[in-house]
Amino acid sequence: MDKQYIIDFGTGAGNEGADTLGEAMEIAEEGLTYTLQPVTIYSDGAEVARLPWFGIEPGEDEIVAARFGSHGYYGEWIFF
Repeated sequence: MDKQYIIDFGTGAGNEGADTLGEAMEIAEEGLTYTLQPVTIYSDGAEVARLPWFGIEPGEDEIVAARFGSHGYYGEWIFF
């Protein structure tokens, strides 16, 4: 895969690539599924961003990228 950024959905079924971090984040958010795992973006083998998974219902003030009923949600992006 000849892309600058690699998106790992935590499924074990393969990763996707993107040319920019913004594109990688969009692909990640569009591809969110109920995996119980965070989504991680890598560049040159180093983690550059993570969309964390929380196995609880979000609080009122939480930023929610995607919610899966009362089973959990993906929160706000964390950058490294």
